[in-house]
Amino acid sequence: MLEVIRTTDSKYTQYQVIESLDKIDPGTGNPQAIAVLLDIIRTTENEDTRWKSAEILGKIDPGNAEVIAGFFQFIRTTKDFLRLIDLHGIIKGNPELITGLVKFIHTTQDEWASGEAANSLGQIVQGNSESIGQLIEIIRNTTEDDYIRCQAANSLGKIDPGNPEAIAALEEILWDAGADKYTRGRAAESLGEIAPGNPQAIAALVEILRDAGADDSTRRQAAESLGEIDPGNPEAIAVLEEILRDAGADDFTRWRAANSLETIAPGNPQAIAALEEILRDAGADNDIRSRAAWSLGEIAPGNQQAIAALEEILRDAGADDDTRWLAAESLEKILTTRNTMQESSPP
Repeated sequence: MLEVIRTTDSKYTQYQVIESLDKIDPGTGNPQAIAVLLDIIRTTENEDTRWKSAEILGKIDPGNAEVIAGFFQFIRTTKDFLRLIDLHGIIKGNPELITGLVKFIHTTQDEWASGEAANSLGQIVQGNSESIGQLIEIIRNTTEDDYIRCQAANSLGKIDPGNPEAIAALEEILWDAGADKYTRGRAAESLGEIAPGNPQAIAALVEILRDAGADDSTRRQAAESLGEIDPGNPEAIAVLEEILRDAGADDFTRWRAANSLETIAPGNPQAIAALEEILRDAGADNDIRSRAAWSLGEIAPGNQQAIAALEEILRDAGADDDTRWLAAESLEKILTTRNTMQESSPP
């Protein structure tokens, strides 16, 4: 069988025979099979065959030093790095492979491949303290490429929700004015994923929202993350209202603020008032007014002031069609909710 792998000219036959090794020699550490598969990885140009060889190698003898070396030679030379997640069953739980993958992230000159490796690590490893520590080290290394730090931050959000060291590292990068806006935005996003209710994370996000020097992208993501990690937080609601009313903020940031208010402030009178104010502002961007109309339908069930504001927009011939249409949708939702509440109330 190994001779067939070495000598056949058919890529299909070679692939099928390699695949069958998993059934014949699982976990046996067969040195001849290992040698053939390592040779395939080094010499074959067909990516599907190389990926299958790497997969079978990991199953035959995942702790073998030669296998680990060959595995990372493969990672360094593959042209299809996005498929790394396909090997999660081999990498997960193998400290040598996890360590090697993190070393690859640190040392490779290919920034794209390094970023994808960090992202894949987040999907592969859950709760592994060594991997968490190494990813935190990458994030805190300000000499590291911003894209790599960004991917490492995102991986942390998938590996260990609630980990205090991970939260501290993400807060640190969020405050790093030298980091690019995409990296800081990703840190804010990851905080939303891993730190529900965490007071330090909430405080960091609120401060970023209030920081006029922070870029719009970072503030926008911070607003969205606040909506995820602390529904109903009064300070978060107040900051989101400030952004919503801030004509100097970019339109998408204000739109995201309205969207976050839907999540964290159902029924909140101040949030409803802020959305009504935007809805009535003829000078506001049409998309912002449309979002405000929609958000009112989400957070103001049965609210009489919201009903009045939406009816006013429906009568406003100067309002754009999308805003009026969404106002009608929200009004129907609010009235339906109010009628349901009235019907269910005791006489």
